[in-house]
Amino acid sequence: MENVRTIVIGEAANFLSRHFVHVMAGAGPLPAGTVLAKFSEVGYSKFWPALDQPYSVEWAGVDKPVAVLLHGVDATDEDAPATVLMGPATIHASSLIFEASINDEEKIQRKLAQLEAAGIVCQ
Repeated sequence: MENVRTIVIGEAANFLSRHFVHVMAGAGPLPAGTVLAKFSEVGYSKFWPALDQPYSVEWAGVDKPVAVLLHGVDATDEDAPATVLMGPATIHASSLIFEASINDEEKIQRKLAQLEAAGIVCQ
């Protein structure tokens, strides 16, 4: 089972890389290490597992990962409060959990590069 110690290699001083957010209802149960994207069309930012491609125009941006879930949450029926890691940070790539549409090495490498662009280095 993943936890903060098995995910994080390093982060900004005083835990400045950690943010308290909400994972959108309908995302289901998500384990620590899940790669998340920001969904901003709902008045304020909520998070959803990063997809390979957005479902529709309304879901634009949900294919760009920006955070990693630091503890498991259940967002099946309602929004779930969560702590996520956003850059600057370095994490263990082997601890990451991707949404099912990210199912081959090329897609995984693309998501790792997008995380790095967001300030999260994966080793």
